Amino acid sequence: MEKVTPSHFKPGLTTWILTSLVLGVMCGLFFGDLCSPLKAVGDVFIGLLQMTVLPYITLSLILNLGRISIRQTRNMAFTVIILLLILWCIGLFSVCIMSLSFPFWQKGAFFSTSIINGPKTESLYDLFIPSNPFFSLANNAVPAVVLFSIGMGIAISGIPKRERLLEP
Repeated sequence: MEKVTPSHFKPGLTTWILTSLVLGVMCGLFFGDLCSPLKAVGDVFIGLLQMTVLPYITLSLILNLGRISIRQTRNMAFTVIILLLILWCIGLFSVCIMSLSFPFWQKGAFFSTSIINGPKTESLYDLFIPSNPFFSLANNAVPAVVLFSIGMGIAISGIPKRERLLEP
């Protein structure tokens, strides 16, 4: 006779996170402002997630792009550029079609756009090209960190005997 051992369901981290997300949304919907003391716990959790994600993105991009050959890098870059152009075309087409779906509104004569101060404009150059990658890491400037990591990974992929540099 076989001995049957009961199997115990042991949820993983993903299960706990998704369960917490659903319970948090339900709690917020049903109890509203009574849950405001729980905001501190949520802020700590999100801060801890953000603290680990950006270094993980940086290291995984540098190490994985550093391991592939220059030829594979060129093929991947070509594929990424084609995919990016396709997505841009879809986005521009969607914006043009959506603008046609709204009715024309007559604007008031009393309104002047010169009264409104526009928001402070950020330079795209400063957003994407980091002058100091550590400053970008410290301030969660994700585009600058990703671009720096991609450049570093591609630079490492051209080094002979790079396996020694990339090993743990």
